[in-house]
Amino acid sequence: MFAAVSDFEVRISIAVIAGVIIETILRLRKSSRDHIHRLEIITDFSRAITSSLETKQVINLLSAAFQNSIDADAFYVGIREGNEMRLELLYDDGEFYEKPAGQAGWFTLGMGAGQSTKPIPARLA
Repeated sequence: MFAAVSDFEVRISIAVIAGVIIETILRLRKSSRDHIHRLEIITDFSRAITSSLETKQVINLLSAAFQNSIDADAFYVGIREGNEMRLELLYDDGEFYEKPAGQAGWFTLGMGAGQSTKPIPARLA
């Protein structure tokens, strides 16, 4: 009824099981390291942002945090004040576009009903 299992087959089975266990452990270690790295980035960012109240510095910290934590070819940072959202920083195809000096932002989005938007500057469109 049961076929006899040779000593060789037992050793091969043990080797395969050991290989699977080792691979699983290595993948879990890598996953844990990646997770720890992401948490370290968040912690560093939290420490830096809580020590600064200057908007320009906070925008720069956000930009650095995005670059270190995500692989994105484009992102933007906006600040909401009341019913308006000001776009403060654009990053697109490896170039940063900061708002021109003296302007409130690249453009402002109205957050309420019937609010209009100002267009993105032509050099970014």
